[in-house]
Amino acid sequence: MFDKSRALEITKLYLNKYDELKDLLKLQSRKSEDIQEDDLKLNSLLNVYIEPTNRCNFNCTFCVRENMNRIYNDISLEHIQQIINALPKGSYISLLGNGEPLLHPHIYDIVQYASEHQVFASIITNASALNAENRKRLIRSAPSRVQISFESIDKETNEQIMRGSKFERELSNILEFIYEVRQTESKILITISRVDFEDSAKYAEVTRKFWSKMPIDNYYEGPLLSMQTGSGKIDLTKHEESYSCCANPWIDIKINSDGTVNPCGLDYDSLYIIGNVNNEPLDKIINSEKAIRFRKAVLTGDMDFLDSIGYHCGRCNSWTSQIGGSISGFLETSFPIRLGLVTNEVAGDRPQDTAFLERVLEYLRSGGSDILSEFRDELE
Repeated sequence: MFDKSRALEITKLYLNKYDELKDLLKLQSRKSEDIQEDDLKLNSLLNVYIEPTNRCNFNCTFCVRENMNRIYNDISLEHIQQIINALPKGSYISLLGNGEPLLHPHIYDIVQYASEHQVFASIITNASALNAENRKRLIRSAPSRVQISFESIDKETNEQIMRGSKFERELSNILEFIYEVRQTESKILITISRVDFEDSAKYAEVTRKFWSKMPIDNYYEGPLLSMQTGSGKIDLTKHEESYSCCANPWIDIKINSDGTVNPCGLDYDSLYIIGNVNNEPLDKIINSEKAIRFRKAVLTGDMDFLDSIGYHCGRCNSWTSQIGGSISGFLETSFPIRLGLVTNEVAGDRPQDTAFLERVLEYLRSGGSDILSEFRDELE
């Protein structure tokens, strides 16, 4: 049964943000000099991205880590608790970044603390650390959503893309986790995700079919984002379409493992820092002079300023029609989808049919690994 009480606060947050973004569209018609500081202040965020650690045990081909120059860090439990304490009830945090969150020594304490303080916490993991003990710890910590990265149901393809992975280990960890969640009264939403790019295209359809038969809540295929500062993963050429103001600086913020804060979640190398949560509260950081200067540049399309700080927004693909990340695109398309997904996540029912899952688990537990051959008839 849909739990309206759990969805109430986060729905309010989204509706308030909708009104704020509508007002921003009106600002675009003004001259730059007529836009005041108060016009650019943030009252709320839809998502706070927190990078628990930037350490990772994989070296995936689509990831920007090989171009990252940041020192390895783990954010302290104390500082994350301070961030959570300052967030309104019903807020949403995503534990992700340029590292594997389950490598953080206090990751389960972080998730549990958020849950106990009525802040919805999601986590993205490569599942390598989801052994029997950690599965139980993660379920007990009560995250809102667990998103697991898994590129292909073909062993060779998956291991070539997710370099450092072990196909049988990760797949077993994922399926055992799904099974254990579904055997409890847990409301955890489970998402399996892959990056939609050429390296995994050959087995994309059969991978999609495999996960469609599993009792998961969502299977997500995301486009390869350009990231900031030129990651080298995709071509950062000028787009044919004219620049349209990006919505990201008004809906999300990124906190790195060293406490630094970036106004854009795609700033993987932390080039433009607007503050540090180790030294000052987040609500002051998001409306600091540097933060407001950045948002004004994004709103007015001041590419000279943005290029000067290493943010090549004119060549980013986040705001394009392909991604739908502009303010107008977000309001028209992404907003209702995102609101629907998040309300289902925090308050919806969960699938319970584990028949196919149990058969695959039995095969893996007996030492099998060739999923494509064993279940060919059902996956073709």
